Amino acid sequence: MSIQQREIESRNQEAANFDAWYLGTKGILHDRVERESILDALKLGEGDTVLDAGCGTGRITLEIAKRVSKVYALDFAPACIEVLNRKLRERGIDNVETHVADITKALPVVDQVDKVVSVQVVQHIPSEAHRNRAVENMYGQLKPGGACVITVYNYDSLLNRRLAKEGEFEGGVYYFRFNSREATELLKRPGFQRISTTGCVNFRGYAYLNNRGLHRLLSPVARLDVFLSKLAVSRFMGAYLLCRGVK
Repeated sequence: MSIQQREIESRNQEAANFDAWYLGTKGILHDRVERESILDALKLGEGDTVLDAGCGTGRITLEIAKRVSKVYALDFAPACIEVLNRKLRERGIDNVETHVADITKALPVVDQVDKVVSVQVVQHIPSEAHRNRAVENMYGQLKPGGACVITVYNYDSLLNRRLAKEGEFEGGVYYFRFNSREATELLKRPGFQRISTTGCVNFRGYAYLNNRGLHRLLSPVARLDVFLSKLAVSRFMGAYLLCRGVK
């Protein structure tokens, strides 16, 4: 079984319980800071069309759909798309078009879009050539002047430096932690301009607060964290790198 096949199998097994696992493991404020930082970087407009490249079960997709005209949501794990489709039906959301698709291959979306987002996806693609191909596909899907926002594991963070740069999690999911130079090069290679790379989720311990019901009292900390994600110095703090480029 290939690395990619192992990940698809793992994602399929996790899909039904992923949302509860993410909030319980990472924390409600972690999720909030991540979503708000990404949405802030995307600068969405009501008439925008958006490609969510590696949408998973739709944690970010659903937030984007509230703010734009159309979302194309792609993921290579069929169970994740099934969960997202169920959420869409239950919430009466009709402006999201889903596809089971591998973003390292030709994308099934015909129209070019205004914005592309890819959240914690490229870090799991197990070769530099395929990571480059995925970002090239995102670039090609954008209209001229369109913006792309990608988040990846951050190896510039002083806390993350104690972790392995590359490896596999239990269950066989591959990962690669990017430093800011590598992340910038990833966007620069296909032709993105005005590239910025900052940190995202700069404070840790959100799960601890979540598990003790303290997150409601510490909303100001989350707002500060989102603000920090706009500053270059945050790349030495964030759990993720938040990378933005314009075509």
